[in-house]
Amino acid sequence: MNPRDPRLLLIAGGVIAAIVLFLVLRPSDDANPSTTDTVAGPTATQAETTTAAETDTTSTVDVTAAPPEPEPTIAVTVRGGQPVGGLARATVHQGDDVVVVVDADASDEVHVHGYDLTADVAPGKPARIEFEATIAGGFEIELEDADVHVADLEVQP
Repeated sequence: MNPRDPRLLLIAGGVIAAIVLFLVLRPSDDANPSTTDTVAGPTATQAETTTAAETDTTSTVDVTAAPPEPEPTIAVTVRGGQPVGGLARATVHQGDDVVVVVDADASDEVHVHGYDLTADVAPGKPARIEFEATIAGGFEIELEDADVHVADLEVQP
């Protein structure tokens, strides 16, 4: 074949044109997706397989909504029917908030005498009683059914 043969020039021109077209029209390696790759929403199959847990946004908790629980004024642990460490004692002023927490190894009812407040206690489920100290005086806290005196509360005017 002669290097000046028109057929050879035509084939070489076609190969060059194919290479140029390939380089110009090939897909880019950019991180930016084209607008044709954008998906507006789930497909029908995806929408059908979405679970309630994936779509439920009402289960989120706003931790700023509830203030933390106040620390106990009196905390008592009862084992074998007796307060560990002896009788608990606390003194507060009238108008103060009081929190009584009793943890026991037996089920019973915690009773704050004078205020006539009660709460159930059971193993693994401490009783928690919160109230405002509106009445001055001395008040006994006991396990009602076992008749065990576990704490004394003094409310000063």
